[in-house]
Amino acid sequence: MIDNLQTNHLSSAFQSGIDGYQRGGTLVRDASANLAQSNKHAVDINRAVIDITAGSIQAEASASVIKRADGMIGTIIDTFA
Repeated sequence: MIDNLQTNHLSSAFQSGIDGYQRGGTLVRDASANLAQSNKHAVDINRAVIDITAGSIQAEASASVIKRADGMIGTIIDTFA
């Protein structure tokens, strides 16, 4: 049926997508928290905005990886079903 190598690669791609999505979300969350505290202490607003943008792009790209891995899993299931 489906060999272990294919399963491991799909699992790895899926996990990489999830990890990247979480890192992107963490970056956005932390930068947003820093920006929200800017009235209480000095915050590099430019850095916070760059981090929010970068985190958003990372999360979006990682979501695309997850969708593609999911599509490949669906194709394999359809092929062997």
